[in-house]
Formats: sequence, C-alpha cells, structure tokens
Amino acid sequence: SLSYGKLLTAAAVLGEKFEHLYASQQTIGIMLPNANGACATLLGVMSAGKVPAMINFTAGAANILSACKAAEVRTVLTSRAFVEQAKLGAVVEEIGRSVEIVWLDDLRAGIGLKDKLLGLLRKTTPRVARKPDDAAVILFTSGSEGTPKGVVLTHRNILANAAQAASRIDFHSGDKVFNVLPIFHSFGMTAGTVLPLISGVPVYFYPSPLHYRIVPELVYASNATIIFGTDTFLSGYARTAHPYDFRSVRYCFAGAEPVKAATRMTYMEKFGLRILEGYGVTEAAPVISINTPMYNRSGSVGKIMPGMEYRLDPVPGVENGGRLYVRGPNVMSGYL
Repeated sequence: SLSYGKLLTAAAVLGEKFEHLYASQQTIGIMLPNANGACATLLGVMSAGKVPAMINFTAGAANILSACKAAEVRTVLTSRAFVEQAKLGAVVEEIGRSVEIVWLDDLRAGIGLKDKLLGLLRKTTPRVARKPDDAAVILFTSGSEGTPKGVVLTHRNILANAAQAASRIDFHSGDKVFNVLPIFHSFGMTAGTVLPLISGVPVYFYPSPLHYRIVPELVYASNATIIFGTDTFLSGYARTAHPYDFRSVRYCFAGAEPVKAATRMTYMEKFGLRILEGYGVTEAAPVISINTPMYNRSGSVGKIMPGMEYRLDPVPGVENGGRLYVRGPNVMSGYL
C-alpha cells in the first residue's frame, strides 16, 4: 500500500532524477501496468516538467515504435519484473533498437537516503511551474479510423473531466475504487486514477481486467465500492463471481462498447447492481456522458457532462443517429 505522503515523496524523488537525467527531453515514455509504481512514475515525470507518453504495451512493437516516433520519445521507462511476467522481452528488445529502455529497478537501486530525505522535504513543493493549458499527458488511440493517433491532454482537460464526473456521481472518502482499466487508457487514467486521488478516495490497482476469476475475489477482499469495466469484462466476471463477491459495490460503470441486455439482467438478478453506462473518447479526457442512479435509462449513455456543449448533425444514409460534435474544457488541445 502507498499513502498520499509516500506517493508524493516518491514522485518528488523520481522527479528530481528525471529532471537531471533527461534535461533535453520533453516527452518520456512510460510502459507499466496498473500498479503503485506506475502512478508514482507518472507523477514523477509530470513533476519534472516532462510530458508522459503512456505506451500501450499490448499494441505490438511496430505500433509502439510508431507512437514513440509521433511523440518524439527517446526514452521509455519500464520494469524488468513487469516485462518478464508479461512476456514482453521480444517487444522490448525490438523497440530498444530505436529508443533507450530505462529499467526503473536499476533507477530505484541508485536512490539513496539523501534522495529520500530531499524528496520528503520537497514533496509538496512544485519543481516546475505549470499552466492549466500546458500538456499533461499523451495518450494513444486508434479511435474509429483505425490509425493510431497521439492525443495531447492538458492539465485543464484532465482536471475538468474529473470535476465533471464528480459533480454527477455521489462518492466520498469512504468509497474504494477498484481499477482494472490500464493507465494508458484514458478512462483508466482519469476516472480510475486521477479522480479518486484528488478526491481522497483509495484506489486498488490490478494489472489485468482479463482475470475473470481473480478480479471478483479481489473486489470482495478489498471491500471496493466502485468498479469499472466493459460489457465483455463485466459479463466475464459475472460468469465466475459468487453472488456475494460484489456485496460492497455501490457503483458499476461501463463504457467502450454497448452493454447487452443479458449483462444488465445478470448484474441485477445475481448481484443486485445496476450497470451505469457512459460514453467517452480519449479526445475528451474521456467522459462525455454518463448515466447516474438518479437518471439511468437502459440503452442510453446518459446525460452530457456539465460545462459541455454538443451538436448532432444528420449523416446521409443514417436514420437513427448522426455525427456528434462536442465542446468543453475537457476536450483535448489537439493531436500530435
């Protein structure tokens, strides 16, 4: 476990290292799974005045190299233990021919008592002055067009979307978030990491949403009250979970794909839970609309986030639906 104090100290220590080691680099790649270390590394890169480029390690070497080239990434931070467990050795070897691979295990070994004491003293002092519209993170998305794109989200974008979600969902410090969505995914980043951290809500990270038997057991063991997933993941958990595994859950949010009626029925009958479906895109940091306990309608993605404007234009040949345009403080600054 990691307290707020320890997290800030770790970010300060890493920020000091990154600022000096990579003074000439504006972006730094991060290739890590959901874990405390990934969160500390992300904040460390930000505190050094750099922009973290979150690498999708499931995308394959060619796409990773394409992402690094687009974001002008010359250094990728990762972990030997993770690469070994995820069987990514061949991928790392290939991308290592074009970018520098930095092992956080080695970096950690070089951190001494002096570094830790300085980090402790400076944990609440910003190292670099940042503005709301400065780039905060780069996320990569294939979207609906198939071609991977680098999406630049600012500090304003991320914090605005977190505030928008907080205004719609009633949660408090007594809640516990169980996040299985990867931190390189916009929802895993904003809703699963940033929102709970700035709200004083504990977060439980788990590295893979595909462990259908293990995830429900850990939700039970952690007494989590908020979970996220897609229809595929949620239906997978329902097949293996005991009816009591989700006894503590207050909110179950779904996105990325339509939730099937069968999945909704299973969660209501087996767990007594309503699935709250939402819609978002990486370019909007990502939540655009969401159902809430007060306004929840099956088959819809809920109401648009406060502070956003939208327009739905007709598309020739499409009877039910149209082209959606949105505008708001959470919409990205642009593509790479």
